Amino acid sequence: MAEVNSFSLGVCFPGFQANLSPSVNQNLNFLTSCAKGVAVQDLSSRESDVKNMNWSVSAFLTFLGTLLSLGVMPAWGSASGYCDGEEFHLLPDANMTTIFYPNVEIPKDYEINELPNRRCSNKPFVLNVSVNLADIVSINEKEHMITLETTLGLSWYDRRIQVHIPTDGGQAREYILINRNPIGSIWFPDIFLDHAKDIRRPSYGIPTTFLRAYNDSKLYYSSRVNYDMVCHMSFEDYPVDTQVCDVLFESWSYTYDRMMYKWDIEHSSEYPGVRLRLVLKRNISYHLLRTYLPSLLFVTLSWFSMFVPLNHVPGRVGMGMTSLLTTATMFGALTSKTPPISYSTKLDVWFVACITFGFLALFEFTIEIVYRYYWQKIPRIPLFKEKPNKSTLTKQEKAIRTDAVLLRMELWGAALLLMGFIIFNIYYWVDLYQTYTRPVKQFTEEDVP
Repeated sequence: MAEVNSFSLGVCFPGFQANLSPSVNQNLNFLTSCAKGVAVQDLSSRESDVKNMNWSVSAFLTFLGTLLSLGVMPAWGSASGYCDGEEFHLLPDANMTTIFYPNVEIPKDYEINELPNRRCSNKPFVLNVSVNLADIVSINEKEHMITLETTLGLSWYDRRIQVHIPTDGGQAREYILINRNPIGSIWFPDIFLDHAKDIRRPSYGIPTTFLRAYNDSKLYYSSRVNYDMVCHMSFEDYPVDTQVCDVLFESWSYTYDRMMYKWDIEHSSEYPGVRLRLVLKRNISYHLLRTYLPSLLFVTLSWFSMFVPLNHVPGRVGMGMTSLLTTATMFGALTSKTPPISYSTKLDVWFVACITFGFLALFEFTIEIVYRYYWQKIPRIPLFKEKPNKSTLTKQEKAIRTDAVLLRMELWGAALLLMGFIIFNIYYWVDLYQTYTRPVKQFTEEDVP
């Protein structure tokens, strides 16, 4: 058997140097430098090579088992840094590479699909969200849609990124402004808008998206976004209704135990997100001049027909029917402008009341006609003069008494209709004013779905 002159074994661990026991070191001379494997030198024969290799592999496996049993085995894949509690720190000699900007570097083992805190913590990663509402572009009541123009801001910490901020005239700047899309180069939040029908990025001739990189590895992303959102509206108090629209920003793939969106301590129950609540209050002056006042005048006109003599039937019926049909036409025109709903609005109540009081005026006149010509059997006025006799005088006296009864009926009918309409108006306008001036309900934790 040939004698082995020298034999060396090196095991490489990131940030870790190990030596075997002295009993093993009697025949092994370990190198201080780290090597990835087993090196055998100056073997004089194949047989000696195989025997010594088998022995070295056995010693290497025994060494690994000892480290694992003692719990001192370092974690693979963290060659670029280490964990200090729940914070990840880069090593001074970490192998870095530059990404999309000269002064921003990431480790070569950077994983863009891995949450920034995943190596050191099992807590949900915190993403801060801010929204600046620039304009409410349009409101489509029929489609229950609103179009918004907003600026969306996202900020988070990624300790795997190293930022070198250059000085500007001897003064250190707070951050580096990067007008490039970071998606595909670093980890980026998978935020999306729930119930959004269309999302657009406006173009103003300059970039509407930027990324700020701070010295403490904080990243702030901002983008101008226009979108059409579904807003479930309720028209029960129309035309003094107040609509509340919820805009939900959520994570597409991460659940709440992996990521948390923070915006004034407000979040969703299952998925992280923030809510932007829009309060839309209708101006009542439009309907005061174009709806309430005309319909009120037409109802009043239908009551004027009560002062037309009973023998002028066409004129009296014409006035009442014209007022009634005009009010109903106005009601139909306004209904066509609102979406189909299964409940009545305050404007519906107003028009139904106006139509009802106009109908009651015609109904009261119909009762008078029936009473005059059928119940009392009062003859119509003859075309030719007749010689008065006792029977004629009796009929004329009866007609006079009937006219007096009808006059009292008209007066009482007009008074009752007027009193009823006044009482209705008092109740209606007080309720309308209270609804119009009612404060908007404040958002509470119970409103979180």
